[in-house]
Amino acid sequence: MFKKVLSSLLVITIMLLPIYSSFSVYAENNLLAYSKIPDATPNYNAITSLTNGIDIDTNGYVTYRGKTNAVGYTVAVYIELKQYINGDWVTIEDGYKSGNNTVLLTQYRWVDSGYLYCVKSTHYAYDSYGNLLDYVEKYSNSKYY
Repeated sequence: MFKKVLSSLLVITIMLLPIYSSFSVYAENNLLAYSKIPDATPNYNAITSLTNGIDIDTNGYVTYRGKTNAVGYTVAVYIELKQYINGDWVTIEDGYKSGNNTVLLTQYRWVDSGYLYCVKSTHYAYDSYGNLLDYVEKYSNSKYY
């Protein structure tokens, strides 16, 4: 009986192994460079909405932005323009802005052709005492230029 159960488990494991391996390779290739990188899950103690984005025109002029909204709170956004170089996302420019209720930070620059680009934005909300209420990281979709 024990041998029968053990051999059944072995057969099931062998059958599922190729499915798991294929998914791992797919996920690694797509999440790291070619697809949307998953967002952190916010607590939403204060932040009511957040966005980021990147646009690249045909000449390589990039517009990238991040926006945080938390009515009645101090908010901030930190944005990083990232370039995919040799298997790693490298920050090539960044910016920070804070204010009350809503903050939108938009920046511009030229980029080199032949690379993937994305925006990482970090969103913050603070109460009137300066205590951090929300902290969320968000990645945009990557764009090739």
